[in-house]
Amino acid sequence: MDLREELPSDRQAVRDVHLQAFGDYGLVVADLVDTLRDTITPEDGLSLVPEHDRQVVGHVMFTRSLLDAPRLLVEVQVLA
Repeated sequence: MDLREELPSDRQAVRDVHLQAFGDYGLVVADLVDTLRDTITPEDGLSLVPEHDRQVVGHVMFTRSLLDAPRLLVEVQVLA
């Protein structure tokens, strides 16, 4: 198995992984990932896919978010 950055050509395969993995919530998760993907820049996010026999078999994404800590907002990376 190889882990690599997601490519634009992986979008449908990643969507299919989410649809299969999350059952009744698959469509909600897949739509959320599509929305979050558009917010990722090289400085503040990362989207990775594991491949087996040249087929996408999973997905992991780090996205920028803000944590509401006492008296200030803290930038964090969310792993999903």
